[in-house]
Amino acid sequence: MKKLVLIFATALTAIWCQPYAAKAQVPVPAGTGDNPVTSGSMTDSRNVNCDMVYHTNGWGQLRAIAYDDYNTNTSYLYLADYVGNTATIAIPGAVDIDVVLGDDLSNLGNDYIALVVYNSGTTPMIEKFTITGTGFGPLSATSGGPTPLPVVTGGASYHPPHIDMYPDPGMTINGIPALHQFAVTWSEYVPFTGFDAYLVSGDNSSMTLGAPYTVATNTGYWPDVACLWDYSTGSAFAYVAHITGTDIDLWEADLSTTGGTIIASGINAGMPINKSVRIEAMNQYNPGSGFQKYQLAYAAYAGSAVMDMISYNNVTGNTNLSAAGIGLSGGQNIHPAVSAGPGQIFSGGYGSENHSICWYNDATPFYYSQAIQASTGNVNGAYPNYYEVNQNPTPFIVLDAYYAPIAVSASSNLGKDELLTAWTNNFDIFYKYQGNILQYKPTSVPTIATANYHLYPNPAASAITIEGANNASYTITDVTGRTLLRGNLANSTISIESLAKGMYVASITESGKTKELKFVKL
Repeated sequence: MKKLVLIFATALTAIWCQPYAAKAQVPVPAGTGDNPVTSGSMTDSRNVNCDMVYHTNGWGQLRAIAYDDYNTNTSYLYLADYVGNTATIAIPGAVDIDVVLGDDLSNLGNDYIALVVYNSGTTPMIEKFTITGTGFGPLSATSGGPTPLPVVTGGASYHPPHIDMYPDPGMTINGIPALHQFAVTWSEYVPFTGFDAYLVSGDNSSMTLGAPYTVATNTGYWPDVACLWDYSTGSAFAYVAHITGTDIDLWEADLSTTGGTIIASGINAGMPINKSVRIEAMNQYNPGSGFQKYQLAYAAYAGSAVMDMISYNNVTGNTNLSAAGIGLSGGQNIHPAVSAGPGQIFSGGYGSENHSICWYNDATPFYYSQAIQASTGNVNGAYPNYYEVNQNPTPFIVLDAYYAPIAVSASSNLGKDELLTAWTNNFDIFYKYQGNILQYKPTSVPTIATANYHLYPNPAASAITIEGANNASYTITDVTGRTLLRGNLANSTISIESLAKGMYVASITESGKTKELKFVKL
C-alpha cells in the first residue's frame, strides 16, 4: 500500500454546488512525525472527526478529516487519497462537524460520497459531497447543498450531531459490501425540560430521510451513533449512547422497524461522568464469530481532581483504561474517540480485529491510543499496552468536555491493520496514519502526582516556567533518561538555553511525589 504523501493543505473558499480541485502539495519537514493538515490558519479549533474507505478498484484508502474553526464559524472537509492527491473544502456557517465516507452508487468502486453533519446556528444540517478523482486526480468534491435535519420539537441544537454508515451485503464491489445507508443522531433543547435526542436513517443516493426515531425525552444529552449489519437477523441496527444527566444509557433500533428501546442504562455504574460519550460498532456483526457488537468510551471521575478513561462493551462491561497497571492515571483523561471496522465477516483475511480508543491526558500532555480486542472485549496487548499518538506534545487542551479534539478511524469497508487518527492542539489540525493499528509510539507509565503544575511556554526557546510548585526540586532528562539539569525551584523559571533542540521531560518532585511534564526545546 502506498503511503500518503505528507502535505500541508490550504483551505479553499467554498462555493455551493461547485467542484473543488486539490491545491499544490508542500512537503512536511523531515522528522516531524505529526502530519499537519493546517499550518497557522486556524484560531479556535474544537471538533475533529475522520473516516476512511478502501478504494476497491485501487490500492489504498480515501481519507476524510472534518474540522471546525469556531472563531470564523467555518468547518472544513479535508480529503486525501492513497497517491497524495488532496482537496480542502470550506463550509461557511458550520461548526460541530462529523463525517462519513461511502460509495457512490452511480459509479461503484470509483467515486465516493462524503456525508457531513454539523450545526448551522442552532439548526442541525446534513450535506452531501460527491468525490471524484480518487487515485488519479485531480481530487475534487461537489456539494449537493445543505439540508436541515427533520427537527421534531423545533428546539435549538447545541450538541454536535453525529453520523455513521452500515454496509449493504446485497450489493458488493469486488466482494466488499457497498456503503450507502446511514443514520444520524442529534439533540434538541426544550426550554425548562432538557434535551430530546432523535435519530433518522437515509440513503446517500437519494438523500431521502425516514421518519425520526425518538431516542430520549428530556435526557438526550450529547448523543453519538453507531450502526451495524446483523447477519443473524438480516437487519441493520443503530445504537445511540447518550448521557441522561447523571448516567449513560444505550438505545437500540432495528432500522427496518419504526421504534427502538433502551438496552442498557446506567452504564457508568454510578461513577460521576464527564460530558462526552462516544460509541462505535463492528459494522458487520456475526453472532457466531463471538465478536462484540459495540464499543463505548467515556470519562469518569476517579477522584475529586482525576478523571479516568473507561471502556464499555457488551462482552466485558466496564474496563478502566487509565488505571494503574493498564495505562495512565493521575491526570485528566478526557475527550474519548472510538473506531471500528467491518468485523470478522471477511474470512479472506481482512476485517477489523480491534476497536481502538483514543483520548487526551493533560498530565503528560499527549493523546493516547489503546486497542480493544473485538473477540474478547479486553485490552489487546501486554502492558504497557497504550501508545502515544502525537510525537510533539499537545499541552493544555482546555475545552468543554463535549467537544471532540481527537478522532480515530479504520476503513468502514476494510478495517484490518490500519488506523487514521486526527487531532487538534486548539489551533492547527494534524493526522497520523499507520498500517498496523498497534504501532503508534510505545510509551511507559510516568510517575504522576496529582499536583496541578503548569509548564509554559511549550515549545520554549530559552526558559520554561513551572506554575503550581511550592517547595519543589526538578530534574530535566532527555528521551533516553539521561539527566541534564537539576535544581530547586527557588523561583518558577528554569533556564534551558544549554539544551539542544529536542524533546525533554521535567520531573517535579514535591512532598515525596513526582510529576513529569514533557516539553520541546526550540
